[in-house]
Amino acid sequence: MVIEETINHYIGKYLDAFGKDIELKCKSERTEFVNGYAKRPDIKCFYQGLRIGIESSYQKSDAEKDAENRLNQGLVDISIALHIKESIGDINESEVEDKIKGLKFDCKIFIPLSSRKALYNYIKDFKLPIASNEWIQDLDILKLKEIIKYLPHKLISEEQTKEYIDKVSQALQDFSQNVDEELSNKLYESIWRLYGLKIENDKELISYQAGLLILLSSAFYEHIRNYRPGLKSLRSLIKEKNSSVIALQKAMEKIEEIDYQLITKNVNEILDLLPPKFDKPVENLTKVGEEIAQNKILLSKDIAGRIYHKVSGDISQRKGFATYYTQIPAATLLAELSVNTLYDGVEDIELIKETKVADFACGSGTLLTYAYQSLNRLASKIIYDKDLNDDIKEISKRILENIYGIDALKYAAQITAINLALLAPEVKKQNIRADYFGIKEDKTPWLGSLELIRNKKEFKNMLDWLDLPKEERIKKEGNISLTISGEEEGFKLPDKIDLILMNPPFTRATGRKGKEFKEKEKGLFGFVVEDRERLIEKFNKIRDDVKNDLIKIAKESNILKDIDDDLKNVYYGISRAGEGLLFLYLAYLYVKENGVIGFVLPKNLLMGPSWFLARSLLFSKFHLKYVITSFDSQGYNFSESTNLSEVLIIAKRKDHHDDNEETIFVNLLKKPKTTIDALEISYKLLNRDIISNDYIAIKVNRKSLLSDSWSYFVSFPSRHLTEKAIELQSLNNMIELGKIAKIGIDRHQFHDCFTIVNLESSEGYPVLFGGEEENRSSLIIKPNKKGIPKNKNCIKLFEDYSSRLLVPDRISLKTVHLVSIYSERPILSNMFYSVRVDDKIQKALILWLNSIFGLISILSKREETGGSWISLKISQWKTLKVPDFRKFEKERLNEIDLLFEEMKNYEISRLPDQFDRNRKFFDLSIRDILRLEISDNEIDKIYEEFKNWLKNIK
Repeated sequence: MVIEETINHYIGKYLDAFGKDIELKCKSERTEFVNGYAKRPDIKCFYQGLRIGIESSYQKSDAEKDAENRLNQGLVDISIALHIKESIGDINESEVEDKIKGLKFDCKIFIPLSSRKALYNYIKDFKLPIASNEWIQDLDILKLKEIIKYLPHKLISEEQTKEYIDKVSQALQDFSQNVDEELSNKLYESIWRLYGLKIENDKELISYQAGLLILLSSAFYEHIRNYRPGLKSLRSLIKEKNSSVIALQKAMEKIEEIDYQLITKNVNEILDLLPPKFDKPVENLTKVGEEIAQNKILLSKDIAGRIYHKVSGDISQRKGFATYYTQIPAATLLAELSVNTLYDGVEDIELIKETKVADFACGSGTLLTYAYQSLNRLASKIIYDKDLNDDIKEISKRILENIYGIDALKYAAQITAINLALLAPEVKKQNIRADYFGIKEDKTPWLGSLELIRNKKEFKNMLDWLDLPKEERIKKEGNISLTISGEEEGFKLPDKIDLILMNPPFTRATGRKGKEFKEKEKGLFGFVVEDRERLIEKFNKIRDDVKNDLIKIAKESNILKDIDDDLKNVYYGISRAGEGLLFLYLAYLYVKENGVIGFVLPKNLLMGPSWFLARSLLFSKFHLKYVITSFDSQGYNFSESTNLSEVLIIAKRKDHHDDNEETIFVNLLKKPKTTIDALEISYKLLNRDIISNDYIAIKVNRKSLLSDSWSYFVSFPSRHLTEKAIELQSLNNMIELGKIAKIGIDRHQFHDCFTIVNLESSEGYPVLFGGEEENRSSLIIKPNKKGIPKNKNCIKLFEDYSSRLLVPDRISLKTVHLVSIYSERPILSNMFYSVRVDDKIQKALILWLNSIFGLISILSKREETGGSWISLKISQWKTLKVPDFRKFEKERLNEIDLLFEEMKNYEISRLPDQFDRNRKFFDLSIRDILRLEISDNEIDKIYEEFKNWLKNIK
């Protein structure tokens, strides 16, 4: 009879051959035994970052037992038992090969699901018989490959994860209902006792957060028991102590002995505060924690972080700190691309073990969690590809020991510590720290991890000082450099870091008022009760230092060479970019040469002057590898709890550049909904696959990044429209509008200078006041008000800037009619900028700007402010490229004037409704006058793509 190892060889060979189209890799293993157990599965496969083990045997019970053991040992993510039902007699090898091709097997799949129902409902789709004991009957190797193809999607769905989070929320709600005002105040002091913070003392929020720490600490204790069999279960301790509170305190004592003080400290304080009536609610939390500990897939889904952000939605915290939770698929995509960019083409396990990873505003640790998982995936792939014997568990521990996380909130840092410890509980050394944010006890302001920009040594000393009891801090106030632990034991941030991932705060130093915000809770540091001005003053000093260095970098790179001198001061400003830019600069300081940064930032990074110096930094000091935006109608964001348009940035630190460097700009048409979706997209992009139904990807060379904006490359949810936007920038005889026109004034200048009166008034100058649709539904408009100048300077302002040609400062793509209008007489407006140009080319410019070609150019430079609303600032209009009509011969200008006369009285409908025969006549006329090489069919295609885009905008 042919032995099982021979059969395994051919099963592995055929699965590998049949699986090439889905990048499934399989090979058989020689069986090695350690302490009586097989060290490896019979056949090991690697697919979409998952380790799949196949155990085959002539004996069904042996295959089942071995497959289940492999999963429980943590050797694989998915385990498959394969029953060889037909014995193969003594035949030669070529006959064996043919025989196995036609063999039918039974198989049973083992995955760490909380419920196996979804898996077997999925398998029923293959019309295969399934026995009551969950054995799938009569499948061949091709059918086995098809089942494996979709298995990653069935490990656990996002819906199942959300259901579990809802279950956790219910347990937290039950706990919260028992918290009265007195206990709430005590819990508040325990969780938020840092001086200078003002977090709304909301009883429900505080009690939820206390309950979450209890729940996750319970989960961690139960999880660590898998590695320390001597520890009693929480159920046993509760029964023994007849109190869930006392039992959990005892459990925390046990894991403190193992050295997990950061995790247990606050939990013990909370438990000490709870009266006897909390015995049942705490027991319920421990039961839910036990369920988390038993579900490996839930642990890999950042369950701790997701629950944390669900229960920590207090307005003042979210808006004051401006922290946003990175969506799981986005975190996966960012981490996977970043890790593989760091180790592009390198297959060295030792390097991976020593990879230093950091997040300077880590929140609940989501990005650190997914960086850890991506490094583990890469290590697993290398072990598979090179057939190494390295222990993945030991590698995982080493990776975790090199992860560094800092957050301004102690509570968040504890969640991060638990989150990571749940992934690799045998690790004793953790580099997760909470850093003080606010006003220190000596009344000096402290900006948390942003202090690293100025003084790393002082930052380290501050962390040591925070570890002292409050009374000890006061004693040491004059000698803050004193540390409480030896240099070998203290928190040591490396001088240089391999990989920095961040979703940093975005808040600007100025904020907006709203009904939901109290006066002291608006803008940057709105959560601080006292001395907010001093915090902002220090923030501004650090920001100015950063700005000066960034200007120096920009000048050295010559990136400003094409920008007019009058605009350079605008592009040198960074105040509107807020904290996000400072954290980007901090990452630049700490990432090593050839290290990688991965950031979630506002999409405005790609456009406009406020983020220009950030673009200059990325251009000068990094090889920008990937820029990813979303055009999914379900959201342009990559963070939960925000409607902001965001962008993912992955860049490799480099001082010396090659003109052949490329950046891949990606527009996601469908955001990944699951981790597996994100992995599929990352694998395609890593393989330089720019054709996909899920995204539009465009390769851009380094020289193209010298433009004033990068938004051209991700401007539309259509490859054709995006390429047309890029093409229009390089037409012959194009010039920046600001070089041929004087553009102004903004709404603030207008309101500062003019008092509005009715048109019938004998005083004042004609103005267009307001942006109502009737003011912009035809090419020709009339002034509707008068503005009385408040002083002589205002009179001069009108004389210098009034014009017949007007362009808007913002529009809604759903309601806009025209993007340029023509006044019967020179005017100013509070909603439009005047564009003063040579009278001979005014009409030509108006027609160009309103043509489909002008629209594409204008909208490719837009700043999205929410939904269909976009901003078009003066700097964007000044740098907009338009045909240089000054160089047109008189005959062509006359043609344009005739076209204007024909179009001027048309009632223009809203943009989404404009794509009719009148629009086509107009655009074809512009095409012919400008001699553009665009066919009628191509214009039809542009219309169709434009309509589809506008239709999907919310």
